[in-house]
Amino acid sequence: AQQGLPGSPAPAFVTAEPVDATPVADILREIQQAAHRLNFTGVFTYQQGSSIESSRITHTFDGSDERERIEVLDGEPLEYLRVNDEVQCLMPGHRTILIERQRADRFPGLLLSDAKSIDSNYGRRVLPELHRVAGRECRQIEIRPRDVHRYGYRLCADSETHLLLKAQTITHDGSVLEQISFTQIDIGGPIAASQLTPGYVTKDWALVRPELNPVNLAELGWRIPAPPGFVSTL
Repeated sequence: AQQGLPGSPAPAFVTAEPVDATPVADILREIQQAAHRLNFTGVFTYQQGSSIESSRITHTFDGSDERERIEVLDGEPLEYLRVNDEVQCLMPGHRTILIERQRADRFPGLLLSDAKSIDSNYGRRVLPELHRVAGRECRQIEIRPRDVHRYGYRLCADSETHLLLKAQTITHDGSVLEQISFTQIDIGGPIAASQLTPGYVTKDWALVRPELNPVNLAELGWRIPAPPGFVSTL
């Protein structure tokens, strides 16, 4: 896996450099911190190819603990409850609760490792005009790979709070591979505790804690060379 952002060929972006030379890592860190520290609730869609899925997210931070509830609104009912690093996945169709540690690439998942490598492998361009997503003004940012080994990104961060409102993954030919975007969002203000409680009565449901056993690929004879900025996450 790539260090910092998922990788693949570079898109064809405009090469003009912005006047503001804020490092890419600083911009991503600001967006990441907004998702961690803000209270917000809204509905977002995730699209990959012809597949589209909608979810409702509620997130709070009280200065110490981070709590989050995500309800999948399409297809099989699923609900995710998170307190800091522990996630409960509620599967009502199976009357089961899967308990695991949070994934590092959870929303918005922009800084997964050493930030310095991001500026070595990516440039960026901030568009001067404001955009609108879910009724809020946001600043458009193009994250441009410096080689052919990784994807590019178009981000739209709320101009007031820096919360990520929309993100697109861009292929080498400039087309959108996948995207996530809020369709409705409220940022700031109090959130009732009831909005973070399960939507199901889970008494007598099975609790499952999967055991993850890391695999040493080198011991198995695998040697996978990686371009600069990529590290193994296994």
